[in-house]
Amino acid sequence: MTFASTYFGKAYGQPETNFPPPIHYKLRSEPSYVIDIPFSSTGISSYSPSEISIPTGMTVIWFNDDEGDHSVTTISNETYTAPKSFDSGPIESGGGSFIHTFDKPGVYHYYDTFYPSAQGTINVGSAVEEGKNMNMLIGGNAIPFNSSKAQSVVLSFVPKTITVPPTIALTYSVSLSNASTGKLLFSHEYDDSDGILDLELVPSHSGENASHFITWGPDFIGQEAINNDGTFHIKGPNI
Repeated sequence: MTFASTYFGKAYGQPETNFPPPIHYKLRSEPSYVIDIPFSSTGISSYSPSEISIPTGMTVIWFNDDEGDHSVTTISNETYTAPKSFDSGPIESGGGSFIHTFDKPGVYHYYDTFYPSAQGTINVGSAVEEGKNMNMLIGGNAIPFNSSKAQSVVLSFVPKTITVPPTIALTYSVSLSNASTGKLLFSHEYDDSDGILDLELVPSHSGENASHFITWGPDFIGQEAINNDGTFHIKGPNI
């Protein structure tokens, strides 16, 4: 698979903060990846998704949509210490949120202090591929990308020839092609308000309907109820 992105035409993370609900209006220009703590009738909820790979400097926000408190806390024991520890404390139920910017590469394992069986992983990569008009920041150093594995990867495209953040949203034209045949597999345009396109490639798992590509995002809707910022996602049979 080959990947091409062009743009037509970085916001920086807030300090680590635990926000009560609602948080959406506070994140107008926040480049970020959303992890949900979904509702569970048993009160024992997991992180969704439980593992992601992101570039260094990216912000992750956890939303607690369950009816009870949960937390996001790095694991620390005799065999493992996170590159940089963090602890949300109790994240309020019904939409409470916790935000953290990952400015140090490495593998972060974390858990819920209220229900320790709920665990998650953040793979933070520092690799950069330089291009003529933009650089590509690679989540979890996961390039070359192995589509046979279930792990997804976030790629952040940072333009070289414009001011970031720009005065207006940029439109990126993204194409995926078969590396062997050159056949176009997928093409789509994405509007991004902060100038940096954060795009996650998600492999289809076995048993899923993998006959076509789907795309969704961004992860946030702004106060004016329009697409604002956050990660976009592409899922398909050849990713």
